[in-house]
Amino acid sequence: MYDIIILEKEPLLLDCYTRLILQIYPSSKIYKYTEPKRFLSNLESRLNLGKSLSTVIMYTYSLCLEKEEDLNEVKLIKRINCIARAINANVCVLMNFFSDYHIQSVFDVLTPNLFIVKNDIKDENFLLDCFSRLKRGSVFYSNTIERFLRRKALDQLFLEQKDRKILLLLQQNYTIREIALELAMSKSSIEKRKSKMIAVLGLKKNNNSELLRVAHSEKII
Repeated sequence: MYDIIILEKEPLLLDCYTRLILQIYPSSKIYKYTEPKRFLSNLESRLNLGKSLSTVIMYTYSLCLEKEEDLNEVKLIKRINCIARAINANVCVLMNFFSDYHIQSVFDVLTPNLFIVKNDIKDENFLLDCFSRLKRGSVFYSNTIERFLRRKALDQLFLEQKDRKILLLLQQNYTIREIALELAMSKSSIEKRKSKMIAVLGLKKNNNSELLRVAHSEKII
């Protein structure tokens, strides 16, 4: 038995999410809200029950982050995070895509179990798969969120110019030994940096051509 608490400002979408969620959680009790205050009031009332609550609460809400509403939305997310931790709830975020700033504002205060940008939703089967993953305890982020996290990882990875230099020298057909001599580094250090780049870029094989191709596509070099 699950309690599903949903905040969605569009009534038609709210009904759609409810219908799909019930296919995955057929014995659930659904609480539907279009107003953040009533939604939050429901969550606040659960704090008295604490972690002894026998049901796992999953609540889905939709972010409509217009510029003038940013502050209130961030406050709402922070409070949701506090309550989620207190009652051991799962969190599913569906949001309109505005910018990297808005995605980061969620990650700054919350670690969702599901994080989906609405434009990434292909069809109802996509959402059914997402809700199934949630029920199985999996973490899932849609393509826009994955790309954001990938760019962030790349930014962190390539802060040092040495990484770019390694790629540029590989592009000029330097061997690992020649790169080590050129950069006054050990061969093992070059290999470690290269392996880290391959992992962050999501490549399965240690292949220079593929590494350089993706580095170009990501505008690293």
